[in-house]
Amino acid sequence: MASVSLMNASDPSCPVGHLTLIQGSPSHKVLVVGQITGLSEGLHGFHVHQIGDIGDGCKAAGGHFNPFEATHGAPEDETRHVGDLGNIIANADGVADISRYDEFASLYDDSGAGIVGRAFVVHAGEDDLGRGGDDGSLKTGNAGGRVACGVIRTDESIRKEAAATLNNKGEVKLVQEGGPFAPVDVIGRLQPGLSKGVRELGVVGSDKGWNCMRVNHPHGDSDPRQPGTTSRLLSDTIYCATTCSKFLGQDHYP
Repeated sequence: MASVSLMNASDPSCPVGHLTLIQGSPSHKVLVVGQITGLSEGLHGFHVHQIGDIGDGCKAAGGHFNPFEATHGAPEDETRHVGDLGNIIANADGVADISRYDEFASLYDDSGAGIVGRAFVVHAGEDDLGRGGDDGSLKTGNAGGRVACGVIRTDESIRKEAAATLNNKGEVKLVQEGGPFAPVDVIGRLQPGLSKGVRELGVVGSDKGWNCMRVNHPHGDSDPRQPGTTSRLLSDTIYCATTCSKFLGQDHYP
């Protein structure tokens, strides 16, 4: 079983709904049940997106989850993205009640279609289900902007941690919550002795790179080239935190 707490895209501190996902075994369909509020009346595209990150107004979730590189379609189509769950319908009060099965998505990672740790996204407009007759229809369904999103989590994949020492210059802690495809939070301290200027923190030896953190020393300002990265000066020591779309225990992007 998995669950999703959906947050407002423009205010990620504002919950707007909850989903429960149930799948008895890898051979069973996934049942999605729940309720979403605060929507405009009518149809709204309802998809699983690639990355379990709800930042930047839900844009950080990336595109539709599409591991088999198919074109966009309807839930009942043989050719569709794994993340294509069609539309939900909001009533005059802006409430959408959801209860549906899906045979493409899975709560089991080894299926190739695992959605745990990824994100559900609710769109502002109707998904045309790939019938719109243009390139956008075959990619996104022309469903418009993102109005709500949430990470798919299970009790078994809530939290993983790792740590690294930076050549006696400091330490960083990596924390991942929500499954193998959720972002990794990097929190650490760089010891005194660095010259002034911007320093990039990454991981070598990976063809995908971990160039996901930059910190300023010793001014402590956020680096405008890397939104979400913050650092502050405390007794000539840099404390920094950032979020990376990189995965503990894996060396690839989904």
